Amino acid sequence: MSRNEAHPITVEVVRNAIVAYADEMANALMKSAYNMMIYEVRDYCCGLIDTQARMISQNRGGLPIFLADLGVAVADGIARYGPRRFCARRRGDDESG
Repeated sequence: MSRNEAHPITVEVVRNAIVAYADEMANALMKSAYNMMIYEVRDYCCGLIDTQARMISQNRGGLPIFLADLGVAVADGIARYGPRRFCARRRGDDESG
């Protein structure tokens, strides 16, 4: 195996970890939701998207129809606010951008 090739076991570990991240997001959304369409019907989908608004992973059991708009929404947010300002706010971040 050359230096530029990924080991197959490493690829599987990373692939499963990325799906697990999306599943954790969905679990957090479901547990914290006030809307019964989310916590009972599970009418949502969560996904990881890169900085070019490409889908990396989605949660298992989500409704994939929602993912069609997710990339477009993220691309629009990046275009409007730039990649630095579109990221999640953390405590202590300057609100002016």
